[in-house]
Amino acid sequence: MGAMLRSKNWGETKFGPMEEWAPSLLSMVSLLIHSTSPMALWYGGEHLVIYNDGYIPVAGKRHPSCFGESAAEYWGEAWSRMESVFNDVMKGETVTMEDSCVFVDRENYTEVCPVSECLTCRKLT
Repeated sequence: MGAMLRSKNWGETKFGPMEEWAPSLLSMVSLLIHSTSPMALWYGGEHLVIYNDGYIPVAGKRHPSCFGESAAEYWGEAWSRMESVFNDVMKGETVTMEDSCVFVDRENYTEVCPVSECLTCRKLT
């Protein structure tokens, strides 16, 4: 994913050119790209996503087209459940999602997915 991150023309995305990214965004992206744990960062009001190699199985068939795109556009069937969580986090609220599931089609079949596997929400300040 590091190579994909470096080769992507970010100027053609809603993120804009990487040279204009906030230092906090660059720090978080560096942290997650180098992590061995599955990690994704949803950024801004449109919840644009950047993720690492470990997150590829979570993204499933959405990879690589969802890289740099809005969560609402690629999480389809689960977005109705996840949107309120993202919005609460963006308001600065802490969200805990124990024993909560969404239905996700990752590899051309629907599966029940613990929300904690799909997202862990923290507000980037």
